Amino acid sequence: MSNQPLRENLLSGYLDNQLSPEMRAEVETELENNAELKALFEILQQQSLQCASIPKYRLDTGFADRVLSDPRAETAFSTIGSRHAIAGGDATPRSRNHPPRSAAIAILSLAALVLITLF
Repeated sequence: MSNQPLRENLLSGYLDNQLSPEMRAEVETELENNAELKALFEILQQQSLQCASIPKYRLDTGFADRVLSDPRAETAFSTIGSRHAIAGGDATPRSRNHPPRSAAIAILSLAALVLITLF
């Protein structure tokens, strides 16, 4: 097991119980004889445990509809597409009806977080 990416894939498969019994035995032998590989395995194992400890959330079925129907979201999304939010657009000041760019960024960040959480 000299190829580094291959070794990491085998360790990942070992952690996920995806290897054949023969490959598991080979990885275990290599872990016993290779301190560098064992250190890498312990790091991957710790990261795996940390990922497993992240809470899983389920959003109710109407969540996306509520977010998309919120008038504040509609205003923020329309501002993003306007010339005011695009670099190089005209320099006219925004009216009070348009939230600042930071609000649009916050809404988009929240939407990205929701999508990441769902998948």
